[in-house]
Parts: sequence; structure tokens; C-alpha cells
Amino acid sequence: MMAIVLLLCGVTSYVQFNRHVAFLQQQLQTNADTLLSNINFSLIPILESNDHDQSASLFHALMSNRNISEATLVWLIDGTKQYWRAEKYAATDVPAWFRKSGLIQPVTVSSTVRSGWLDLAQLKVTFSAQKAYSVLWSLTVPMLAFTLAMVVILSLIIHLIISRLLSPVPALTAGAERIARQDFSQPIPQPHGKEFRQLATAFNKMAEQLSQMFSTLNEEVEQLREKMLYDAASGLPNRQHFNRRMASWMDDGQGGVLILARLHWLDIVNQRYGYQVRDDSWRLLKEALNTMLSPCHESLAARLNREEIAIILPGLDHNEAMKVLQDLIRQLNHELSQSGIEMEKGFTLGLAEKEPQLSSHDFLAKADNALQQALEDNRCFVIADSTTNNYTRQQWRQYLTDAIERGDIALSGASVLDAKTGNPVSHEVYCQLKVNGEFLPAARLLPHIHRLELGAEFDRKATEASFKASQRQTDALPFSRNITQDAIRDTGFVAWLASTLQSYGLEGRFIAEISEASAIKHPESTARFCQQLKEAGIALSIDQVGRHTGTFNYLQALHPDYIKLDQSFSSEDELEGNGLLILPVVNMANSLGIRVVVTGIAHTGQLKRFEGQELWGYQGEISPQINLN
Repeated sequence: MMAIVLLLCGVTSYVQFNRHVAFLQQQLQTNADTLLSNINFSLIPILESNDHDQSASLFHALMSNRNISEATLVWLIDGTKQYWRAEKYAATDVPAWFRKSGLIQPVTVSSTVRSGWLDLAQLKVTFSAQKAYSVLWSLTVPMLAFTLAMVVILSLIIHLIISRLLSPVPALTAGAERIARQDFSQPIPQPHGKEFRQLATAFNKMAEQLSQMFSTLNEEVEQLREKMLYDAASGLPNRQHFNRRMASWMDDGQGGVLILARLHWLDIVNQRYGYQVRDDSWRLLKEALNTMLSPCHESLAARLNREEIAIILPGLDHNEAMKVLQDLIRQLNHELSQSGIEMEKGFTLGLAEKEPQLSSHDFLAKADNALQQALEDNRCFVIADSTTNNYTRQQWRQYLTDAIERGDIALSGASVLDAKTGNPVSHEVYCQLKVNGEFLPAARLLPHIHRLELGAEFDRKATEASFKASQRQTDALPFSRNITQDAIRDTGFVAWLASTLQSYGLEGRFIAEISEASAIKHPESTARFCQQLKEAGIALSIDQVGRHTGTFNYLQALHPDYIKLDQSFSSEDELEGNGLLILPVVNMANSLGIRVVVTGIAHTGQLKRFEGQELWGYQGEISPQINLN
């Protein structure tokens, strides 16, 4: 519309200007003809008297008014030729470029001066166009000013009209952006214009359908998990879920304890009261176990077979495991008393402590041997021998505090490889802390760090060390490291992170990585932390996705830049149903615009199970760790 206004005003001005030019050129011609006739009349007596001086005086007087620039008079009586040329004149009120434009041409006229039938002389006169230029310029300046004023006024009117017409656009844009972020909490308001009202209605319908689609997809994922990973009778996670969690636990380097329990009293209940009472006893036991284990970080109680359960207690040391064991015995005795069975006679427990050199199979065998030993000796429980060093709580506090203050941190890195090209797209930084003269992986220390509330201090030291290491890298790829729950709860951590990134010149390269457990178990503090990251322009990743039971609604709420699937999805054990569980998780992430990385990849053959799914990258032993020190 602005272009049309400018075109119309320009064409109008051009036409009017040409009309002025044509009129002035015609007026100059008319004036020249009139003046020539007057000169002819004045020359007749002078020519008859043969007075050359008088003719010169006449033309000098005529040229003084600056209308005539040149004049030539040829006397036919004696052949005398007279020529006059006025001094060059230029109107001072007209720009030179305008005078030289050639819009108005000087007019040259000629005639024969006669007296009756007698020809006296030949006259040729050139009339100057300078005064016409002055008139044209005086007309052009107001016309241009008027044209510009009209353009400005029309532009403002058009702007006001269009602004009023398009006033609903910001609200529609904001609503569309909310939909793009999968925020369906409020509909787009209905604007006044008919077309925009229809558009807003279409957007709201689309948002409603997308919301239903995501809810349905999430429900289907949850139902699939319930069906595949939970025991229908007891409500406890089943053996498949236990195997997945064991695979992840064995790979992450974290210590802890495994308890195998054989519950003979449930068979007795089945024989006495039937399977319905037995199933009710299972469900009551499940609720009791969930309540008892809730304080234990990432613990799991799963039903392995008809009368056997397994309890995973990651990160617990020997003393803490003994407290859990006592609580478990107390709870089982309570269930026995409710069923009228003698205490400590209806169950048997075997306990084994995880050791770095043990494989998953050996670890389970060790716990099972302890259970069999308890059965043979007719004892309530047996604890397998352990070679792991067990420090007291106070010793852990002293060792960890000293190590963090000294900054005794060793760093290594592993690349995330592009799923299509195999080229590195980012690095994950791993930390080891020197505790009592020995470098231990952070995964093994995190339960103690978390228990002693040293996570924020550890993260500051480890993150700054990773900044220094990344500064020395020449590839300038993004890098990530895991952030503990203590740092997530620390309200000043993100501000420190942003300022430290800026001081090292690493803006846009760091990716803060949090665990799925933080997103599920601490939603409020995690949501605040993620919002602060977005405001600071720091990328976010969620690790171990799919490890825990429950919903994936946190993906929509937190909307990370990418997620890392739990290692159990790529386990070599080919856990039953893994393929069915992978597909909805990947589809949900992709539908939210979240990139997906698979972990635990040791060779390219493992990627075949992900064929046909949209992956961003993969990570594991296929990309060996490098020393960043």
C-alpha cells in the first residue's frame, strides 16, 4: 500500500509538473511572438531614417530586461549586419542543476521588417528561458512539499488503519508460540475481525486436538509401561523392569546394595485364604515397601517370581543398608502378624553389596548365594561378604569436603555422535574426585554427596574445571555435564553458571544435564531451574529418560533441547518389549521438537534396533573416553 501511495503521488506530481513545463514553454513562445511584433513596429522608422545608432540603442534597451539573449538585424538597404548578445544571466533563486536540466528551451523567432511593400531588414531574436525556470521552480517547490506532505499523511492514515486491522496479530502470534511450546493452558482470545476470528478459532481447535493427542500418547505410553513393566497382581515392577534397572545401575558406576527376599508366608496365605487374599497381601506389601523406600534415592522393589522380590538400593553404604534391612524385617514381621504367622518364619533375605569388579550376573549370583545360605541355615537373613571399603558418615564428610575444597578433580570426556554422519556433535564431561588418595567416579560418590548436601559446592568446582578443560579444546563443540539435585535447588547456581560461562568466553557451548529422577521427583525446583537456564540462554538436556516408572509429562513442561534415553534401551540382553517402549518415547520427544540421543552404544550393530526412528545422536563405548586433564 505504501508503494501504491508513492506511485500515485509520483505519477500525479509528474503529470502536473509536465503540464507546468508545457504551459511555460507555450507562454514563452507567445511572449516571443508578441515582443517580436512590437520590435518590428519600433524598427520601421529607424530603418527608414537609416539610423544605425538608434537601432543599437533600441536593442540595448530591450536586452536590459533580460528577456532577449541574442538579436541579429540585417539591413537590406545597405547590407549592414548588426548583432547583439546579452550578458549571461542565471536566476539566483534556481539551483544550477535545475537550470541545466533542459526542461524549457529558449525560443528563437525571425521576421522581415516591412514598410508597406518595401522590405527593410531581416530580424532574428532569441528569447531566454531563465525567467521561465524561475517561475517553474517557484511552482515545483510547493508542489513537491505538498506531495511529500500527502505521502506522509496518507502513510500515517494507512499505518493507523492497518495497525487497527492487524491489532489481533500479536495475540494470535503469542497464542501460536504457546502452541508451538505445547502450552495448551489458555485459548487464543477471539478478535473483532471476521477473518482473524476464524483464524483464532482454527488455532484453538488445533491446540485442543494437539492437547488431546499428547494426552492420549502419554496415556498410551503409561499403559504400555504398566502392561509390560508391572506385575498385575501385586502392582510391583516385574522382572523385566528389574532387569532394565539392573542394567542401568551396573553401567552407571554407582555403588549400593541388592536385597533378594523369598516370601514363603504368601504361599501359606494362598493355601489358607485363597489367591484373592494373597493378591491383597501383595498390594498391601507394595504400598508398605513404597512408603519405606521413598527416602532412598532411586530405590526399586520388584517382584521376580511367585514368592520372590528384589530390592535395589543405589548409593547406600553398609551402615545405611543395615538400617533399611532392619526396617524391611520390621515391615515383613508386621505383615506376618497380620496374617497370623510366626514372625521371622515366613521370609528369608539375602543381601549383597555392589562392587566395581562384579558383573551384573555375578552380583545377582552373590545375592542369591546369600539367600540360599540363609535358607540352608534356617536364618532370617545372610549378608554376603564384601571387600568394599566402608567409611562412616563423618569420614565421608571429611574426605569429600577436603577433596572439593582442594579441587582434586580428574576429567574425561565422551563424544555424542551424529546419528547420520557419525561425526561428534557434542561432548559429555565426566568427573572423578580424589577421595582418601584414590580417584573415584562421581557416580559412585553422588549418593554420599547428595546425602551430605555437598552437591552445589561440588558442581561449582567440577563445572569450572570442565570450563577450563573445554577452553583448551580446539573443536569448539558444545559440552555437557550432569548437575546434581542440590545445585538445582540452589537458587543462585544458574546466575553463577551464566557469569562464569561469560568470563571463560564459552557462551552458547555449555549444556546443563539433569537426571530424569530430578524431573519426576522434584518437579517444582527442577521447573524453576530450567526456566532460569532458558532465561540465561543455556541449553538443557535430560539424562536417563525411561529409567523410572511414571509419566513423561515432564518433557512437555521442561521442553529440553535434547534427551538421552536410558542405557537399558540399548542393552545387549535384548530385554523383552524394549522395541515397543522405545518407539512411543522417541515419537513423543520428536513431536515436541526434542532431539533424542541413545546411550550405551558399544558398536554400530546396536543401532539397528533403532532403525526407522528419528534419532539425533548416540553415545557409549563406541566413542572412547578421552583424558581432559
